[in-house]
Amino acid sequence: MKANRIIPTLALLVSMVGMSTACAEQESRIQFNSYWNDNSQVMETVNETVEYNVTFTADSTPLVTAYKISYSDGTYVTNLSTHLEDGKTVYVYTTELNIKVNYTLNGQSLETPLSDYVKTTTKFYDVSNSLKPISSTKEFVSHSPTNNNPSKLENCYGKFHYKLETNYDASGNGKCEISNLYDEAAPKKQTTSFTTISKKYSYLDNDQLLFGLRGIPKSVSSASVVAYSPFVKNNQVIDLSFSAETGDKFNFEYVKNGKTVPVSEISYRPVSIKLNGKNPGETQTAYIASPPESSNSNTYHNLVLRYET
Repeated sequence: MKANRIIPTLALLVSMVGMSTACAEQESRIQFNSYWNDNSQVMETVNETVEYNVTFTADSTPLVTAYKISYSDGTYVTNLSTHLEDGKTVYVYTTELNIKVNYTLNGQSLETPLSDYVKTTTKFYDVSNSLKPISSTKEFVSHSPTNNNPSKLENCYGKFHYKLETNYDASGNGKCEISNLYDEAAPKKQTTSFTTISKKYSYLDNDQLLFGLRGIPKSVSSASVVAYSPFVKNNQVIDLSFSAETGDKFNFEYVKNGKTVPVSEISYRPVSIKLNGKNPGETQTAYIASPPESSNSNTYHNLVLRYET
């Protein structure tokens, strides 16, 4: 598949840094279904690649006015595949976000735009095991604003380069190791342990979240999941709210078994994604293709058609 009317951004993919959490009241455990298959009731071997374009629109009222930040040439590629481990179906979900960033101060811009990226690999079991995660890795480089009133262009931003490795055991325990790959003065590795067990909520690894939306039935209008944030060293409740189904024409090229499939208007549901806490940050929105009501052929596989914040 190749999609080109889609707007993912860095925000969700860099793991919801520095936000707090609170508990909600309702029972919100999700019964996932494999709507990414042609027929969600049949186990299939999956090998799916989706390519997205990434665009950036500057805020009309930016917090920092001393200089400008612009992003360009963004791409986001995901791959989903399956294999067997000890007789169980295991999914491997990889993502790679690449985007150029430039800074402009007093009319002067960097000669060469900087390269930001986020790369993730997540392994997890199938829906019969509630998409239980096995492991995940994330590596990201971000040239982020660090100075509200810099004296020169190079002082506008700082470089951050981290790698996160998370492993889960059969008892529902997780261990996350953060490596600082840039700042030599910082501790190279920090390891934290946590539990994935929740009486109320389904647990997803942070880098599973967008994929997990594809497995939620149309009958669900709202739900919550728990994900661990290594930056706040705590589990966070993430609220999901689905809007009414609607339709639109999405401009993308859909290739299946070497053949291009004509694309018409696609039914989808917008879902808002927000942390349940005192400092929730921006609400993010994903547009998820809807499965058909009565057909066994799910042409668009509950694809994430668009993502924005």
